[in-house]
Amino acid sequence: MEEGFSNEPWMIPPLSFSLVCRSWRALVLSRPKLWSEMLVDLRFEPDENYRGPPIPQILKKWLNLSNPATLWIRLFLKGDGRGYITESILPLFLSECHRWGFAFVDVAPGWSTGIPPFEPTAFTVPCFPPLTHLSLTVQGVSAQTGYADLSQYVSENGSHLESLKVGRGASVRLPQSRDALQLPRLLSLYFQSSDEGGNLEDIRTILCASPNLEGMDLYLFTVNYILDLLICPCLLQLKLYIQRSFRETEITENSAFLEPLRIQDFLARSSSGRTPPLEHLTLEWFGYNATAFPNHAFALKRLLVFLKNLKTLKLHDNALNRAVIELLHFRNGVIDGTQPCPLVSEMELTYEAMNRCGFSELMVEDLIVNRWKAGHLRKASLRFSTPHLTHLGLKERERIKQCIQEGLVFEY
Repeated sequence: MEEGFSNEPWMIPPLSFSLVCRSWRALVLSRPKLWSEMLVDLRFEPDENYRGPPIPQILKKWLNLSNPATLWIRLFLKGDGRGYITESILPLFLSECHRWGFAFVDVAPGWSTGIPPFEPTAFTVPCFPPLTHLSLTVQGVSAQTGYADLSQYVSENGSHLESLKVGRGASVRLPQSRDALQLPRLLSLYFQSSDEGGNLEDIRTILCASPNLEGMDLYLFTVNYILDLLICPCLLQLKLYIQRSFRETEITENSAFLEPLRIQDFLARSSSGRTPPLEHLTLEWFGYNATAFPNHAFALKRLLVFLKNLKTLKLHDNALNRAVIELLHFRNGVIDGTQPCPLVSEMELTYEAMNRCGFSELMVEDLIVNRWKAGHLRKASLRFSTPHLTHLGLKERERIKQCIQEGLVFEY
């Protein structure tokens, strides 16, 4: 063999590669943290024979390799109309829930299967330390199927939970004595109320147990009862999607006026007479047209004038009408203490409802230009799709073009 011959990379004996691979493989298999992050994205087809053992075997091996490290898992399980997900896949992960640190669970049993609707077996996610983030959604079911079990969180140090999302088809299990629930570390809550608001009591209990909330994202049928006693002194972000319930006894016109006032009372109570720290507000009324009633704009203006620290304002569909567009306009382009949300730097306005919006492209253009010239607006996101108003038309208006050239970020 010529000297230096074996130094050519393609002539190194195979045994050398084998030793390197064995060493690397042994290293990887001996490091549980390398296996602690799992993304499982399974989408089953109706005619697919997926009841064989390979998938559970692979998942079991992965879970074993990760032991005892803290797990960060993302599960997207869709298209199962035969119960395979809740009977064979989910139990593998639920058996390791004591190791969960971050869990995103999105289950959709009837996704694109083309078979009759299937109601999966209900399942419960026990929440133990070190769990800090939990998101649970079960799509395409007629009844609540997934439950986040918070019943053990009854002491100040019992919960490490910082973020909780309870989406469609999911709910919670609470302590037998609801007042015992304690979630002192919870900073962010997303909760989608069940049809007809059957779990409003659960939402209220969680909110009252979370004194340090910074973000609240709620799909509700009313804020009445939910916010009446609540205090959230640290709240920076509030998103409310409010839909009327058929069981709601309050007259719709009264609700259109009272809901903004209830929000204001809640924020005033939380800030103890000071200017609320709230920086981001999203409002949407759907299922009924709150803006059909003149006193809605009056109540909304009172709320927005109160929120002097607001930086982001998002108004969607039936929270938006002509009167609301007008009240957001700075008179004579001058900012004073009577103007609503004077420091807003990002504004998002959307209207995709079928009924007429009552305002024109010119009115929206005037508002954006007015806010831009006042000096604080930096970003405008507009989405309109009505016969008389489109965001595409707005982008082509000359004054909007001029603002974009000057630095306005315009999205649609």
